Amino acid sequence: MASPPVIVNHSVVRAGASARATAAGLAAYAGTRRGVVIEVSEADGRRLGVDGLAAYAANRTGSTGGLWGADGPVAVAEARRAIAQNGGAVLTTVVTVPNDIAPAAGLDRLDAWQALVRSEWPRLFSEMTGVPESRVEFYAAMHVNGTSHHVHILTVDHAGEWDALLPKRKMEAARLEISSKAMAPLLREAYIERDLAREAALDAVARIDRNRFDIKLPPDGRIEAAHLRRFHPEASAALREALDRAASDSPELAGALDRHRKAVERCACLKCLTGEVRDTYVHKAATDLGLRCENAALRVIVPDRTPAREEVPTRRAAPQTGPATERRREAGLATEARACIPKTRLERIARKAARGRTLEPADLRGCPTADRAFRHAPSAGTALGRAAAMATLVAREATRDDRGRDMGDEAGERALKLIAATLRVLASGGTGPSSVPALKIANRIERTITR
Repeated sequence: MASPPVIVNHSVVRAGASARATAAGLAAYAGTRRGVVIEVSEADGRRLGVDGLAAYAANRTGSTGGLWGADGPVAVAEARRAIAQNGGAVLTTVVTVPNDIAPAAGLDRLDAWQALVRSEWPRLFSEMTGVPESRVEFYAAMHVNGTSHHVHILTVDHAGEWDALLPKRKMEAARLEISSKAMAPLLREAYIERDLAREAALDAVARIDRNRFDIKLPPDGRIEAAHLRRFHPEASAALREALDRAASDSPELAGALDRHRKAVERCACLKCLTGEVRDTYVHKAATDLGLRCENAALRVIVPDRTPAREEVPTRRAAPQTGPATERRREAGLATEARACIPKTRLERIARKAARGRTLEPADLRGCPTADRAFRHAPSAGTALGRAAAMATLVAREATRDDRGRDMGDEAGERALKLIAATLRVLASGGTGPSSVPALKIANRIERTITR
């Protein structure tokens, strides 16, 4: 079985002088190590206000790093001091999502990780430890590397009274909860696939010729599949055998049943279910579909004695394309670039953009998206040259500010947006429509860069 899409690891550092020093060092490690995302999300920007943002920008290098808490960015020194002075245990948690899954789950952006951790983690920690939610205090940092997007969370009881190991049962419950929340966008798609397959199966059963069902049913009264299973097991078994024969003779029904099975297994995988829990989930879904198909067959045999088909609300899929989707994707790619490209190289790329020079593969070295594209797509270098040349031209024009404003302070952000636009082309394999006029493409990139 493939590895789960979300991996959650816990470690408890018990109280004690040396242990507290170790935990305080973990805060510095999480907040300053290579790959940490150092940026202010839109939500944190609103919390900090103008004065707070100015202070953050002035002090973040080396001291603030990429740590954040429930109320905004946190300086590494402040987190180290708080953890060292706390009298209780420290729970260190790492929630990991592979790079190939993170964009589809929306977890390639800092604001998405912050929303997930801030909304779910205090409650889950409280459920695992019994510490009141009002006393939960955490420090977290998002990291990007060659294999995954992940977040480190260091959690303490603000009162310093919690000092115990975690029960395995409660850790498992928290793991399943945070995994389901993290995979919510992908689960929504999997649920839609499952529902469509279920409806296709019921439609296929409804089109089966009535004469195919040579079954002896009770002479009178209301008939339902669950009633037959309980009070008339022989008739229920005959009905299931007839449906099995129909599935073997109907490619449409067999295909729908197979799609439903695969969709259910995907749901179980995205929920990170394992072992007996996973088997139970898959079995319940198969049993539910079996009952629905039996009721659909009964409606074919005795339509006047069978309940009408239950109407299931249709789920709406999230849009796969469009300006908002592209903006979110490029925001995630900008986060990746910020975490994986050293500051000196970003400054060099900004100078290249201002001078109208094109990007080179070495400029994107270390970005998982670029590394993956160069590794698997032979035409990635050509796509990089085409996309980077276009984006660089637009970026150079954007530096000519009509109002005479000094654009030097924005060069780094402009370079990040240029890189994000280039990475997006690489991620798609450079398969954009070649018939689109260059001016329209340039205008589109310019709108992205100047946002």
